[in-house]
Amino acid sequence: MEHVNNVKLVNLELVYVHGPFIAQAEYLIANVNSDVRYNFNSYYSQVSYFLTGEYKKYKNSYAGFDRLIPTNNFGTEENKGIGAWEVALRYSNSDYNSKDVFGGEQSDITLGLNWYLNPATKITFNNIFVDVKKGGQASIFQVRLQVDF
Repeated sequence: MEHVNNVKLVNLELVYVHGPFIAQAEYLIANVNSDVRYNFNSYYSQVSYFLTGEYKKYKNSYAGFDRLIPTNNFGTEENKGIGAWEVALRYSNSDYNSKDVFGGEQSDITLGLNWYLNPATKITFNNIFVDVKKGGQASIFQVRLQVDF
């Protein structure tokens, strides 16, 4: 794609939080204008629930959610806490095909379990089922340790 005149992005985000339950969705469309107009889009929706009763505070669309503080941090001597446990389900789709651009189309479903040991440490366990249109399918199991200072 040569001679791009401009790119227009439209992004819509919705978030609903009710105690330990969170529903979230986002849709993004990109219009690329050159000699030809191209349209690309991507979206996701997800729900999650804190089994241990915690809840996340939503700050704004630029900052997202505030840091989660577990009711009982994992492993502390005074309360033998288990941290915070969250289960999640997510569906996403991205379509980067438009006219003579064949960037691909993919959808996936993610089942997740998030363990917040304390406000700065999280371990995520994800099982992701991927479907690449005209490219095949995959099943991925992922574990990630995140330390945030």
